[in-house]
Amino acid sequence: MLCLKVSKGEKLWNFETKQGTALYLCLEDSLARIQSRLFDITDDAPPNIHFATFAESIGSGIEEQIENFCLSNKNTKLVVIDTFQKIRTISNDNAYASDYRDISILKNIADKLKIAIVLIHHLRKQKDDDPMNMISGSTGLSGAADSTFVLQKSSRLANIASLHCTGRDIPDRTLKLEFGEEDHVWKLLEDSKTCSGA
Repeated sequence: MLCLKVSKGEKLWNFETKQGTALYLCLEDSLARIQSRLFDITDDAPPNIHFATFAESIGSGIEEQIENFCLSNKNTKLVVIDTFQKIRTISNDNAYASDYRDISILKNIADKLKIAIVLIHHLRKQKDDDPMNMISGSTGLSGAADSTFVLQKSSRLANIASLHCTGRDIPDRTLKLEFGEEDHVWKLLEDSKTCSGA
């Protein structure tokens, strides 16, 4: 959904986007599944939204793949990597150092190319009062990232979720979302910043 909104320059919920090319690296999906999902969301996909099902890992080529894509698509604004686990390095370093290094490499590419890179990552199974503590891995992941978003549902089958948002340049907020079973789109029900009058 995010890639589609960026490619069209449309708002995502109440938030403005900058129109441009979007690349979605769907590393756990087949092209048929991607096409099916896209048709569920829209029947009017623009030519500047791109999909791929393979990428090299960090340190083995993904950096060059992203740079080459951006060279070929000058107006690239967004790259989504789903999932981060598929491109992580295998390291004997301690978890914090390894996590921080991997995120820093991707952040440096994003800064250099002036694009946003969004990483999809898994949560721990254990519950925590602080949703940010549920991110699988060490605190090096959130420590190196500019922003972190955690989508939390009360149960696996629930269609209502809370998206907790925090970052260096954004105000902390929680968005209450509802997943549409027919169109497979998350709809905004409530924004904690709007509710608080901010």
